[in-house]
Amino acid sequence: MFSKNAVGKSLLKFVVLVVILNLASCGGSGSSSIVTPHVTTFYTITAEAGSNGSVTPSGETSVAQGASQSYSIAPDSGFAVASLEVDGATVARSTIHTFTNVRANHTIRATFRAAQPDDIALSLVPARTSGVAPLAVFFDASGTTDIGITARPFHDLEYTWDFNDPTAGKWAYGAQPNVNSRNSATGPVAAHVFEKAGTYTVTLSVFDGSNTVNTTQIITVEDPEVVFAGAKTACVSTSGTFAECPLGAARITTSDFATALGNISSTVKRILFRSGEAWTQSTGYTVSQTGPGYIGSFGTGAKPHIQASGSAFSVVRFLADDWRILDLSIDALGGSGINAIQNNGRTQITVLRLDVTNTGGSFDTDNGSSGGGVNADQFAVQDSTSVGLYVGPGMVNSWIGAQRFAFQGNHMDNQGGGEHVLRFFKVIKGVVAHNDAMNPAKDKHDLKMHSANPMAAPYKQVLWDGTYTEQVVLADNYFPGKAAVTSYVVAIETQLITDDERLRDIIVERNWISGPASTLLFIDDTVGCTVRNNLFTMGASDTYGIGVAGDVGMPSPPDDLTNIYNNTFYGTHVHDSNDVHAVVIGATPLRTTVRNNLLSAPNDPGATITWMTGATLVSDHNLINNTPSALWVSGTPTVPADFVLNATSPAIGAGVAIPVWDDFIRTSRAATWDVGAYQH
Repeated sequence: MFSKNAVGKSLLKFVVLVVILNLASCGGSGSSSIVTPHVTTFYTITAEAGSNGSVTPSGETSVAQGASQSYSIAPDSGFAVASLEVDGATVARSTIHTFTNVRANHTIRATFRAAQPDDIALSLVPARTSGVAPLAVFFDASGTTDIGITARPFHDLEYTWDFNDPTAGKWAYGAQPNVNSRNSATGPVAAHVFEKAGTYTVTLSVFDGSNTVNTTQIITVEDPEVVFAGAKTACVSTSGTFAECPLGAARITTSDFATALGNISSTVKRILFRSGEAWTQSTGYTVSQTGPGYIGSFGTGAKPHIQASGSAFSVVRFLADDWRILDLSIDALGGSGINAIQNNGRTQITVLRLDVTNTGGSFDTDNGSSGGGVNADQFAVQDSTSVGLYVGPGMVNSWIGAQRFAFQGNHMDNQGGGEHVLRFFKVIKGVVAHNDAMNPAKDKHDLKMHSANPMAAPYKQVLWDGTYTEQVVLADNYFPGKAAVTSYVVAIETQLITDDERLRDIIVERNWISGPASTLLFIDDTVGCTVRNNLFTMGASDTYGIGVAGDVGMPSPPDDLTNIYNNTFYGTHVHDSNDVHAVVIGATPLRTTVRNNLLSAPNDPGATITWMTGATLVSDHNLINNTPSALWVSGTPTVPADFVLNATSPAIGAGVAIPVWDDFIRTSRAATWDVGAYQH
């Protein structure tokens, strides 16, 4: 296929004659043969656009018989597609159209009008609308459409959530600790844990660059003191002290944690451990009673402390739905294979404010070994810490496959033990936000996200089974590299080059990803990955900010629709045979767009924004300036606030309008687009 503009031609056919003369000798005599000429017919597709928008490619395009040709219909800012005509007939409004199996000439014409609020059709689906506190609710707006504005509403619209929870406080970890409010979120999927009883009116606002539309959802949160009143609660103490135990609750004296949990029954669904005391555990406990259920603490003082010894068990394993576990401290004393919490494919399990140390893993799902490979649903892990991991292969701090999954506000530090810090597989609708993840083992990652279950057959996905890791938002996290790690800090890719695992619709925004590593963010096997408003701070040994692989010979399709927008890259690497490249693109990715990005590498005059080996690339309105003091409020930036643009920065106003509606600190880009993660 190729394109050619022509005037005054309604029919354009090209005939390619291929004549191959094959001279060969056989048995001492010469012979010749003429191959029948191969004829390829081309047809013309003519594209036109009215004012206030464009159709790409425009004009006349020649398409080989039987081939396909796609068109992008792009309204200008503030406008929408008014009508779309194909071969003179009106078809549904859209911003994309593909002619398949072309065997005739075609025409396509688009007109445009001012955008209207009713262009946006909101969809808000809560995973649940009521339950006992603490109540984790996953919100899904991925079904929202904006016909005539965008064919990719998951990526191109701005979704803002107000949870109507003013006592929620601020996130303690992530790219901006103690700055971002828990009461709000952005993204087409979101989650919130309601800790107080009451009725909450959650508001979703969606903005498309011209119009904002709102909708609301009522969430009713029940009081645990009412739901678990009287004999439905048991208090546990090692010393026999029960001050502040709820009235009417059973009172149990034991120092064995599993024995205490053994009091869970069809009646007793809340177990409270006395603050300031400690329990031992040598065998795991499985929760098999259907909830709502609650494992927590009573009284004041330090969190109840559990010391687990032995090997190969989960401190608490959930084989029942609708449980929450909170405000405990768990120490496995470096035991091999002891993990803190395991969700065996169950629904509505909430982990809140657990402090975990010295385990073989903190928060896991079954991974297919005994739960049939069924994903957990509505699994929420929030405001928890896990520090120190058993030194050995196969140990991952959090190893989770889930749908409608929320991992928010956690501090995860392997301290060099185990393997990856976070390993998330087959996540179907997920939010990973406001976390710290650091100090993996050598050649492992702060975060590895892929598709298939990592266990052995039949759950390992060597051949694609039709499912994706998809509709995941990675936002506001802090992912620092480690000197001993030589690969990637964050890897969004298949496990092995031989496996057909696929990811789609991933948003990576407002994260702070730092070196040292060869590549800070590695992307492969994805269709629809938007990377925007992130800070990439590369050290002296780092050379690549973002890598879009497109490995040749992999069974999965090539990467496509990768958009890299408004990121800031800073590197101190000294010029040598490997220069700093903000974005490196492999040979096979299809559509990759790199816009409004900012790079400063003061010690490397060979630095570039993009470096590629053969991908289809659109790269414009990017800026390289190797004088940091000319760009930012600090000439020696080390933390995110140092990358704020100074008043005379050449990055101000140097960008182009794209669907990135706010910046790293959620400042609006309402009128003009600056280059980089910060809007001045």
